[in-house]
Amino acid sequence: MKNLLLILSVSLICVSCNLNSHHKFDMTNDSQKESNSPKPIMLVMLKGDTIELDTPPVSPVIEAMSDKYFLIHGYGDSFYNVFEWDAPQNRLKKIGGFLKKGRGPTEMISPTVNVDKERKKIYILDFNGIISKLIIIPYDKIEHIFNKEKWTEISFLGMSTGLLFPSFVAADDTSIIVLGSSPTSDNLLSIINLSNMSTKEIPYTFPGTSFEQTNRMNVLKHLVYGTNALIEKRPNENDFLYACSHGKFAEIMTIRDNEVVNHVNLSNIIPKYTSKDNANPIYSDNCLQGYTAYVTSNSIYLLDLPLTKEDINKGNNYKGYPFYYADKLLVYNWDGKLVNTYLLDTPICTFVVDEKDTILIGMTIDKNGDTLVKKYVLL
Repeated sequence: MKNLLLILSVSLICVSCNLNSHHKFDMTNDSQKESNSPKPIMLVMLKGDTIELDTPPVSPVIEAMSDKYFLIHGYGDSFYNVFEWDAPQNRLKKIGGFLKKGRGPTEMISPTVNVDKERKKIYILDFNGIISKLIIIPYDKIEHIFNKEKWTEISFLGMSTGLLFPSFVAADDTSIIVLGSSPTSDNLLSIINLSNMSTKEIPYTFPGTSFEQTNRMNVLKHLVYGTNALIEKRPNENDFLYACSHGKFAEIMTIRDNEVVNHVNLSNIIPKYTSKDNANPIYSDNCLQGYTAYVTSNSIYLLDLPLTKEDINKGNNYKGYPFYYADKLLVYNWDGKLVNTYLLDTPICTFVVDEKDTILIGMTIDKNGDTLVKKYVLL
């Protein structure tokens, strides 16, 4: 959701389900079935349909704004393109692109995006080692996306923000929560107040470490738990998801008044690594990849990346797809309970799910490396 800097929520029209395209397998043995243990989670096989694209994108990275409009990265001279969803025709139609590459006003060099469906705004940070600017674009009317007079641009130049990473979310009308903090800090998150440009750390410490540092800086921990990691916000609530990019560590946290008041662990396998200089991680051969994540009001979706660091170093692929593609999807509720496990018929890279939790749209590639969009009906 990350060797791509990712990012990316939908409300799609519910499509009736053909049960013949779904297959369930009970993964428990007979003795477990006869016991009084909770009902086992079924592994559900899903078959997807290909969605037609009138303008093929070059990057398999998707964001969602509503039940009708999506952002898909990278086509032509624009960083982002808006596609309109025609559900009856099973088709995505490009209606325009926006955000040019450059260092001038309303331009960016290395953008990362967060779609805030609560406020119907697109937040875009320009991140190139440091955060240089933020652009906020309303999409209460779709034409506002392409009207630069509707954009708000905020400069971060000269502001001391610490060691920050690209993943972020809009916390409220005047602040964003970002991964990272001071290089000497043990905290994983910071909140930036956009009205006065002040930064405050959120007391949420690193989940753990498999390597003992010998200096007073925490740069190594920041790199392990910040690089390509994800933070996502539950719409209209104070709940957040953190997912690490190595190991298998994911956790729900509730943040109120800049404090973490509750957290629930979903998976607690921390990254395995060493370091020669206490500043640059060297991941162990058997260190797993993490998750690509997406959240809705009711559910958390974790795409379980299967390969190890050794697999990646050897150039191994996953079923013929790049190592950051996967086909196993874990679904949790916001209480931290696993409620579904899906196996998709095609590995995907990024995905979105509608707010009714009925449709998943995922980005993948064909045998020629061209981008495809797949639609799955969830049970």
